[in-house]
Amino acid sequence: CLSKTKPRLFADDTNLTTAGESINDVEAAMNSDLENLRKWLIANKLSLNVAKTEFILIGSKPLIKRISNKQPNTIIVNKPIKQV
Repeated sequence: CLSKTKPRLFADDTNLTTAGESINDVEAAMNSDLENLRKWLIANKLSLNVAKTEFILIGSKPLIKRISNKQPNTIIVNKPIKQV
């Protein structure tokens, strides 16, 4: 189901991580696997609390500053995910 991200599970929380050469690569990988996750949730009659779903960009200060003008458009269930 998840081919471009790495899941980490803890109790009832799940983290997906990915890395890429550019913010566009990261965004594309994450959105691809979020769509796969959405399909898996539907197939297994599960739901996701989108209101509690957030993402964070992790990198060096210069990298984060350089990409700060490009806000990733990360979406699941046709709703944007809040950046923290």
